[in-house]
Amino acid sequence: MASNSAGGGGNQFGWGGVLTGGGILGDAQDSDGEGRANSRDSGSPAVVTATQVDAGVQTNTQAAPVPLWATGAVAQDVREANQAEQQKKSQKQHAVKGASKKVASQPQIGTGGYNHLEESSISDGNYGRSTSDVTLISDSVADAKLKEVERRERAVAQRERNVADIETQLEQGGVTVRRNNWPRCKPFLYHDINAEIPTPNQACCRAGYACWIMSATSYLYNFLAVTLMFFMGTGSLACWFFATLATVIGVFFSWWAWYSAMYNALKSEQTGVFSYGKYFIHKAIFVGWCIWVFIAPPIGSASCFVAGFFVMIDQFSLKDEAKSKGTVGGIACIINIALWGITGFLAIFSLTWAFAIWKKGGGQRQLNQNVSMATKTFQSSTNSAAVKLFGGKPPN
Repeated sequence: MASNSAGGGGNQFGWGGVLTGGGILGDAQDSDGEGRANSRDSGSPAVVTATQVDAGVQTNTQAAPVPLWATGAVAQDVREANQAEQQKKSQKQHAVKGASKKVASQPQIGTGGYNHLEESSISDGNYGRSTSDVTLISDSVADAKLKEVERRERAVAQRERNVADIETQLEQGGVTVRRNNWPRCKPFLYHDINAEIPTPNQACCRAGYACWIMSATSYLYNFLAVTLMFFMGTGSLACWFFATLATVIGVFFSWWAWYSAMYNALKSEQTGVFSYGKYFIHKAIFVGWCIWVFIAPPIGSASCFVAGFFVMIDQFSLKDEAKSKGTVGGIACIINIALWGITGFLAIFSLTWAFAIWKKGGGQRQLNQNVSMATKTFQSSTNSAAVKLFGGKPPN
């Protein structure tokens, strides 16, 4: 054992010589050779720290390859320690990079409603934008949107000024600009009896307008009465459905069909056959409808869609548990009958008034002329066709 140690100390400088004299840790332990001298004098292996092993392996593996004689157990341990240290450093760097990317990819809500990214500085770079950069971008976007809104406001104001200038020019030129004024809650039509209807015809037009107001009110109340009877159990679903349909169609049809025709016919003092004829036909149909609602004849299973006279009798004739409900339904029918009676009276009154205006203005004379002209045209056409087909015509 002593000879082996002495031989190791003389030929290989002991284990300390293997680590220090073989070039593995010579540079890291002592640059001027004091380490090897101490190892020879003491005759014992040199004590090497982990830091010296790391430094020596990193330095000498890059500067020169490991000598062939340093292939023993110590050299193998040094290599394994070096590899383990390198793996730890690599794992640490990957963990730091992953954490920094995760922080950069998650925005935080800052003041002003914009997204700000948290600053994350690591050893190998800064991943993501800083808060100051994102704040500048957000401010630039806000400024751009504000400028766009201001531009649109200026454009709208300019268009309003242009429209006002055009209206002023038209009024100066004798052209009246009329804006929609009906209904007052949401104007989408122009309706002004005093401005558009001649003075002699204004009273008749007001009577027609009152008739339309009463008809719209009667339609709505009829729907409410039928709905009340339906929810009380004294009416059917079919009656309620047809009452809804009649209300929607009736209100709009009464405006566009007969009141609008009356309004346009009374605009001019000339009695046009077509305009007045359209009004007379539609108003006559409406008068027939008022009579139907007033009577409410029991025809079909859905005859109760109008709360008229016969429906009232059916409501009052209910007994037992439904008697109280029938009484309420009967009272609702009485009110509906009264409303439609007033509406029908106004319809007949305004119709006869408009017919008197048409007749007084020469409408009947114009109608006779038109009928005579149409008769002559028809006779001439039939006579010419008879001559071509049969070689003759009937005597005059």
